[in-house]
Amino acid sequence: MSRQVSSAPPADPLLQALDRLLRRVREGRAHAAGPAARREAMVLSADLALLLRDLRAARLKVRAELDTLLAKSRAGDAYRRTAALRSPGGGFPILSRGSLP
Repeated sequence: MSRQVSSAPPADPLLQALDRLLRRVREGRAHAAGPAARREAMVLSADLALLLRDLRAARLKVRAELDTLLAKSRAGDAYRRTAALRSPGGGFPILSRGSLP
């Protein structure tokens, strides 16, 4: 089974939930009654924005590393398959030489 790389990363429920929470806080729909609570909501909003940015960056980095590892693995598999074809016996040197016991 081959892994298909799409341009858009798959939906991540955690990131979606954090996005929704961030929008609620920014729009003032979060439970905030009073100036202290509003200040706390603003700080929370900034913290959430930074957290989301870091999570997305880390996710992209991990995805890129995984794609690199998969490509290396596929290249190694292809090399091993063609190495057997390049060998004089086609991968079975004992049988091809007619030296069966």
